[in-house]
Amino acid sequence: MPLTRRQVILTGLAAGGGLLVAVGLRPNQDVRRASARIAGANEHLLTTFLKIGADDTVTVIVTHCEMGQGVYTALPMLAAEELGADWAKVRVEHAPASPEFVSGQVLLTFIDQITGYEPGAITRPPMRWGARRAARMFDVMFTGASTSIRSNWVTLREAGATARALLVSEAAARWEVSEDECDTNDGKVVHAASARSFGFGELAEAAAGRTPPRRPVLRDPARFTLIGTSVPRLDIPDKTCGRARFGVDVRPPGMKHAALRTGRFPGMKLRRFDDEAALRMSGVLAVVPLEDAVAVVAESWWEASQAAQAIDAEFTIPESAPADSEQAEQRIRRALDDAKRSRRLRRGDAESGLAAAARQLEAEYIVPHLAHACMEPMNCTAWIHAGRCEVWLPTQAPLMARTEAARVSGLRKRDVEVHTTLLGGGFGRRAEVDLVTQAVAIAKAVPWPVQLTWNRTQDLQLGVFRPMVVSRMRGGVDESGQPVAWTQHFNGSDGGVDLLPYTVPNALVHATDVEDALPWGHWRSVDHSQHCFFVESMIDELAALGDRDPVALRRALLPADSRLRGVLDRVAEASGWGGPLPPGHGRGVAISACFGAYVAEVAQVSVGEDGRVRVHRVDCAMDCGRIINPDTVRSQVEGGILFGLSAALREQVSFHDHEIDQANLDSYQLLGMADAPDIHVHLIASEAPPGGVGEPPTPPIAPALVNALYAATGRRIRRLPLSSAGFA
Repeated sequence: MPLTRRQVILTGLAAGGGLLVAVGLRPNQDVRRASARIAGANEHLLTTFLKIGADDTVTVIVTHCEMGQGVYTALPMLAAEELGADWAKVRVEHAPASPEFVSGQVLLTFIDQITGYEPGAITRPPMRWGARRAARMFDVMFTGASTSIRSNWVTLREAGATARALLVSEAAARWEVSEDECDTNDGKVVHAASARSFGFGELAEAAAGRTPPRRPVLRDPARFTLIGTSVPRLDIPDKTCGRARFGVDVRPPGMKHAALRTGRFPGMKLRRFDDEAALRMSGVLAVVPLEDAVAVVAESWWEASQAAQAIDAEFTIPESAPADSEQAEQRIRRALDDAKRSRRLRRGDAESGLAAAARQLEAEYIVPHLAHACMEPMNCTAWIHAGRCEVWLPTQAPLMARTEAARVSGLRKRDVEVHTTLLGGGFGRRAEVDLVTQAVAIAKAVPWPVQLTWNRTQDLQLGVFRPMVVSRMRGGVDESGQPVAWTQHFNGSDGGVDLLPYTVPNALVHATDVEDALPWGHWRSVDHSQHCFFVESMIDELAALGDRDPVALRRALLPADSRLRGVLDRVAEASGWGGPLPPGHGRGVAISACFGAYVAEVAQVSVGEDGRVRVHRVDCAMDCGRIINPDTVRSQVEGGILFGLSAALREQVSFHDHEIDQANLDSYQLLGMADAPDIHVHLIASEAPPGGVGEPPTPPIAPALVNALYAATGRRIRRLPLSSAGFA
């Protein structure tokens, strides 16, 4: 996956009357710049992750956006555990979009994963320095790829440990005792032998003048009292009471609203327009032509939207775009037939293995284009004034937004400020900067701050999409039903997917690059969502071909010490695999390893006489390493399963005559609460470093679903969604 779309910042800022601590120990120049940016009177900037106020409040500055996944709680827990903070006094703030606060640690996380996934194993100072330089060069300030906890497992704990060392050093000096006799607990530095203590706020200013340790000592995990507990989320009270500020809640003084007149297909460019009727309508203040739309600025969004629809406009069609989804699919098929292949996996001799197999099977699987359909409408607020540009945005990539705003406004990047708000869903969609491009261009043409909001039709038709992928599979089994050969050929990339986790002795996997009909964008779990469907469906078909139990066959093809085998065993036990079911019900299983986590899921389904698929229960076993907040993990697992289940059942983006068919949520149907299954989450205790959580539960649900349908009906489903196969 492109690094410019899967990066993350690992440092932050602090301000406000106390001690400011972080990790990375960047060069003095960085510290001075950060201090000049954020430190005021009585504020002491050492590094950039932690702030301690005079009232003992501990504020953890996070550099990852909060889009419902709980990082505004889990990340502060890492620092607070090492610091010994009183959780009741812990607060969280978001970092600004500025290079001084970029550590590049996420780049090291990816390298760690590629080389065996052991967070912190290669984070030596020279590596940090190089990763930091690369991160700044490519605007690496990103939330995604389930990297927030993985990248901060060492970093934020070091922040808390550094702050603890500074506070203990100051307290020990005042008491004239050894630092080894002191520790921190519940927001105090304690000298147990004399029963004396100082609150953090009493020590903060003086501690800031001390030299931080080069390598702070982390606590023994056996002493953790916060990590591993389900503490209440810090963002929930404001969301519950309506105080939380999302992008659509931003209201700078004098703000106006903007809506767009657009085409109905991605990539269309504005050819001509007539705005005479729109300019006569109530509340309209300005009409601004853009490259791909016409924007109307008005006093309210409704007035702007109504006027935008009154504009007579024509748009050009992208030359290379197929006219409809069927043509797009056929273009892929022709490329798989004739175009150049790149080898992704080779093991043994697949062709000879197939020739010698007792039984063979060929199958072709297809997944459609998918939209993101975030709950919060796509929006961006921009204001150009006094030689500066301010942008308010629910974004997964603040630095990229800053660079784009500078380009469009013509200002220097240092004269652009991006305010990252809460996100009403992201799923990869808000890693793009297309809204920034449009909003800043509009703001450049008017004297007011302007909030641009897309309607749902524009969101579904003009965004970025999970690509359509066709995968051709062949497999063979021997007389005992054991798979002996496997081939796969698909269009697109594999995004770092483990293309075959099973020990099939002869395997060959190829990919062919095909230009997608629609703009490509990250979608929750990226390529894993497609390839897990292909592989886990095919392995189930081979199990049936060889008359083998699907769970037993998978176990036989996984190493005994495999973490995948561990979750498979756990989910089989928890779901009652092999046990009795009501008539017409079936169970299906699928496994996946991605983003440092290992997942196995079993779905129990039935099909009514009307063709309606009912998913009654889903069991999910997950090994995601050490768990920070179990309640948040369970919520993420449930959300990831429902996200993938909705896509598998109903969701697709299709088009005809260069118009997207889906215009709202009546034609792009999402899973409703009435159709949600009972979900049982089984977390496996582990002392391994944390893995990802938000994305790993999504890939296995589609194959588990179709495998369960086969068990219930004897019918194999190789094309998603199920609605395209006649199921309701």
